[in-house]
Amino acid sequence: MPIERYPQDDLQPGSDDALIWRFIPFKRFAELMRTGELYFCRSDKFEDENEGLPTEAYARYVCANIGPSHDLDNTIGDLVQQKEAYFISCWYLFDHETARM
Repeated sequence: MPIERYPQDDLQPGSDDALIWRFIPFKRFAELMRTGELYFCRSDKFEDENEGLPTEAYARYVCANIGPSHDLDNTIGDLVQQKEAYFISCWYLFDHETARM
């Protein structure tokens, strides 16, 4: 599969020579080399059960601005259920983020 540029220009690396790091367990790396396929973890399978969810303060803010029909508990519940539909593979673009991320 050829490398394709992301369609949003402001998210492009500074150059085609930019370093991109991928932290991956050796077992997954060996599988990548064997099959050529990346592993994507379902977001509800992370150790941190709050991974991928907004803070309660942000969820309250959004619900308040969307309108009275959006209940905070129902919104959070929907987001928790939707996590089963998201698959994640984390990458690190050397010149855009800090190592602490």
